[in-house]
Amino acid sequence: MKESFSDYYSRIRDSGVYSRISPLRGRGYYLYCNNNRRFLDMYLEGGAYLSGRRSGKSQLVFKNSLEKGLTGGLQVRHLEGRFAVSVKRFLGCFMGVDFGSWNVEAFSPQELTPDLPLYRPWLEYKNWDFSRAFAIINPFPWSEAPVPVIFPHGCQAGGAGRKVSPPFLAASARAFDDLTAVVKQIRTEDFARFDKEIPVKVFERKGPYLFYSADFDENPLEIFLKALDFNLLLSPCKELPSFIPPEVTGSEIIKFCRHLKESGF
Repeated sequence: MKESFSDYYSRIRDSGVYSRISPLRGRGYYLYCNNNRRFLDMYLEGGAYLSGRRSGKSQLVFKNSLEKGLTGGLQVRHLEGRFAVSVKRFLGCFMGVDFGSWNVEAFSPQELTPDLPLYRPWLEYKNWDFSRAFAIINPFPWSEAPVPVIFPHGCQAGGAGRKVSPPFLAASARAFDDLTAVVKQIRTEDFARFDKEIPVKVFERKGPYLFYSADFDENPLEIFLKALDFNLLLSPCKELPSFIPPEVTGSEIIKFCRHLKESGF
């Protein structure tokens, strides 16, 4: 049985990152633990919480949906439309939107591709091919929440989208609205403030994202473990980049990058 895109992304995202520190609560881009340690979260559940935890009103929308009795297997058409509108507003273009229940390799029509590239906010997409199918990480990162699959409007999709519980649809729509507002407020230049510190042997910065360098041939897990000593949570795998949070001093980032350079990286 082929793996759905939702399952594929969940498997990549679930890398045991947070089990290393067992956080008690999260606020903004920080996680707080019971040993009085505070970690700057640059992993953000695989790049989902780009606007920080407890920001926006998606959690409140989720709660309100439950209080309205919109639970379980109810299928609410207006919420499906609301979700699609929020995703299209985020993209700034008119595309077809469905949920990521399709097989990763299920797209057989000519308009759709075998792979689903991930669209990431703030990256340079001048050459992005909007005639091909792609996916967007949901900024409301629950396993029950939909992963939006975007396809050229009017083409026939490769499969039916999965049914999503109303609270997750409503909260996901609001999360996309919140992220749209954040993207408009923050410039890509705001993420360049650590460029002098970042060791190019290890990382390559693209927009707000730290990708492991193509020439970095060591295990990323080693870098992840080293970063914990500096109260940093990085991505432990090459498939998902780390994220440079805006509006933080980033002293943890500076100290860790300097340590890497002193260690020969």
